[in-house]
Amino acid sequence: MPSFTAAVLTSVPADSADVYEHTFTRMMRKKTQFFELYPQVKVPEATISDKWPTREEVVEFVGQLIDSVRIPMADTDVEHRLGVIAGMAAHGFILLSNGYPLTVERFQCLGSDFGMKPTLERVHWIFEEAFLEGHGSASEGSLWSAAFWTKLMNAPSSRPL
Repeated sequence: MPSFTAAVLTSVPADSADVYEHTFTRMMRKKTQFFELYPQVKVPEATISDKWPTREEVVEFVGQLIDSVRIPMADTDVEHRLGVIAGMAAHGFILLSNGYPLTVERFQCLGSDFGMKPTLERVHWIFEEAFLEGHGSASEGSLWSAAFWTKLMNAPSSRPL
């Protein structure tokens, strides 16, 4: 005979805006703590936001790409997806191994670990192991490790953008 387990969650007395307001405040506090604890971690945020597209820019590009093709791009969904990936690669988008583009928002998802335990150590490890040089800082020509690419690819898997 099957058995079922049920959990009872108490209601949250605040509305979602209040919950997010407190969450963002806490995340900013943890970000400050992180850089105080690990000053050697240098994340070139201005460089990232200047070089990588936002999700909105990717959506706009894909729409323009599809609109610019007079005949259907493909007969199947797979062929269509491959055509979009090829178009994005041809226009200089950095693509992950699953074909999704590297965006500013995807990179920001790495910081969502600030909401978990052990929070600061987990994020520090991500950046410590990010570059093949292994010293946790980036320069213009730094090569990223396969582990970092994988973390970027999986970052929004449980937190879709």
